[in-house]
Amino acid sequence: MCKSNRGWFLSSNNDFDLGDDKHKEMIEAARSMGVSLQLINIARDIVTDSETLGRCYIPLDFLVTDAGTDYFELLTKKQAPWDLGEDTIRALSLRILKVAQEFKLKGKKGISMLPEKARRPVICATEIYSVIGQVIKNNSGYVPRASTGTWTKLWILFRSIYLPIRGNN
Repeated sequence: MCKSNRGWFLSSNNDFDLGDDKHKEMIEAARSMGVSLQLINIARDIVTDSETLGRCYIPLDFLVTDAGTDYFELLTKKQAPWDLGEDTIRALSLRILKVAQEFKLKGKKGISMLPEKARRPVICATEIYSVIGQVIKNNSGYVPRASTGTWTKLWILFRSIYLPIRGNN
């Protein structure tokens, strides 16, 4: 970690200086990527968060229904996510993933601004979460705690470390 007049940042040396505008752009991209990863996590954990914690992190405007069903109450107070129906849970998850993709596209712009040693771990984490999003999308129903297998993670890790970085990833 290094400190500059704009705050703390990760760097292998003290020569990492983007200038004020680029630094702000990188920070904004990092925030977008963080939001994207968190949204994927939320899409994956709708049922788990409700059943185990009585929590709902889904944006409230996604929970409004014409039928008068109180999705928020089912997810939090009653801790009964399956009462929404699997199709509704899947639809909520896919809607969240769509928003996550928008943030990911904004966030990818900042990866190339990072020092190379920081770039590769960010690419690895981003790709693993992207695969989790794909698992959710490619399934015909809702898969609680969707994940990616060990071999897939190892392949992503290998690519992130040893293969050349392509474009903005």
